[in-house]
Amino acid sequence: MTDTADSTRLTAKDFEKPLLLTMAELAQGVAGAEVSAEQTYEPVRVRMNFPSVDAFGANGPTGIPQIVKWIQWAFRNLQNQGLGQRVGRGAWTLTPEGVLAARALNANLPGTGSPAVAQGTKMTTPQTTVTPTPVAGSAIVALGRGYEDAYHSDPYIRRLAFSKVTCGGGWTSRSDKCKACGLAGSCRNLQAGLVSQLAAKLAAEDKAASAPPTSPTAPAPVLAAPAKPAVSGLAAKYKLKAADPLKARVDTPCTFCQQTITVGSRAFWVEANDPTVDCAIFHEGCFEQVKAEAK
Repeated sequence: MTDTADSTRLTAKDFEKPLLLTMAELAQGVAGAEVSAEQTYEPVRVRMNFPSVDAFGANGPTGIPQIVKWIQWAFRNLQNQGLGQRVGRGAWTLTPEGVLAARALNANLPGTGSPAVAQGTKMTTPQTTVTPTPVAGSAIVALGRGYEDAYHSDPYIRRLAFSKVTCGGGWTSRSDKCKACGLAGSCRNLQAGLVSQLAAKLAAEDKAASAPPTSPTAPAPVLAAPAKPAVSGLAAKYKLKAADPLKARVDTPCTFCQQTITVGSRAFWVEANDPTVDCAIFHEGCFEQVKAEAK
């Protein structure tokens, strides 16, 4: 894997700002202060909300975690922009321009940004625990990237790719088919996102369970489910006779009723007559209602 692999998703460029801020915090806002490359991996991982440094597996040629390789490539990019310098094996610094760029992202960085020592003199930074400030838009997968964002944005390309596979998105590292599939990176990203969403949900439940009991409150009123349209107009938009039955691999909204099709439920996937319109997926019962409209 290279830093351009799976370019529709995550690249080293996504790590540049998180790395720049992390290095500035570790260096206490001082240009020329030496930072160990290894010190940056965990703070950048936390800043970007990834569940672990192994969330994207290992880089094929090296066996190093892919996130670590992206961080290393991101520093190379900062070097090329004149914002960072390599001062030894595994040792990085920010240039004065790099500190200024970091301050443009976070004006509350400590220090003055001026070099504290002569050029080329080693300066060790204090071993402090950094609490990273999340960078807006940097969470590529974790805590929010669901199935609708996991694949290519163009509906025709998604449909074309889906027609060439039979797994329905069930990626596994043990499958020879997955190893040779062009969608493997996107499917892996999707599963990492689902795991992180589950982790966030469980953490919220643990926090709620440990909270002190509160006085009982009146139950919230039960709202009636939204009424289904008498005539949806969907029958004329989709190729109902060519519908493919499937078993849902992830929770997904029904095109007809907008309610969730739960994992493992039987559903129907239908192409649109217009190739620029997204395909539809229906509950089994909702599909029968749409078919009835066509009669």
